[in-house]
Amino acid sequence: MIRKCENCGDDMELKIVGKKGSKNYGKIIVQHKNKKFCSRNCQIEWQKKVSWEERVGKDVANRIRLETSERVKGEKNPSCDSETAKKISESLKNYLKENPRYGEKNSFYGKTHTEEYKKWAKESRKGKMLLTEEQVQKKLENQPRGEKSHFWKGGTSFEPYSPDFNNHLKRKIKNRDNYTCICGKKTQKLAIHHIDYDKINSNEKNLISLCYSCHGKTNTNRKQWSIFFVSLINEKYDNMT
Repeated sequence: MIRKCENCGDDMELKIVGKKGSKNYGKIIVQHKNKKFCSRNCQIEWQKKVSWEERVGKDVANRIRLETSERVKGEKNPSCDSETAKKISESLKNYLKENPRYGEKNSFYGKTHTEEYKKWAKESRKGKMLLTEEQVQKKLENQPRGEKSHFWKGGTSFEPYSPDFNNHLKRKIKNRDNYTCICGKKTQKLAIHHIDYDKINSNEKNLISLCYSCHGKTNTNRKQWSIFFVSLINEKYDNMT
């Protein structure tokens, strides 16, 4: 008996019961009744093209997800055990070291989330903390500080500001920038950033208003940020004259 392979379309022969006198004589043998592919390679290729949900059906897929979720919920999750969690972590680290997922090797490379997903993700995370207070505290305790931090710049953060860098000057810069960050966010809570990273240089053209999020980003790529801010300030003052 002949059947078409569901992946490549080639003919594949199904074995039948050949023993005369058997009640199943002439019927397809049990092992071949549900045979869909001519080879293991064809099955693997087909599985890559067809999602797991399409293969088993949406209803079955949802039932399996629910059963799996209940089976490993809360304390029943194997990773709750410290030794198991450690093994999983080490195994994942080794795997990612051998199989890095960046650039074109990232499964999401070149793709974007749909607007529907973005809306759902935004709504589902409202009012939720990504980390518990205990996890936040643990993260802070393990965070490299001082010379061990990759942000270390020789202790410049401990250097004093110039006497001119006072509340009056800060309010003046915020007014000049219309209480608006470079990202477009308008807020009273703004940091006044020194463009050349020199705390002594409090010249108005060396200062710019940034929201706390953008201000945190200026700790890296300082040269590029300085060039960018200088061009913004020069354009601002050119428009004022």
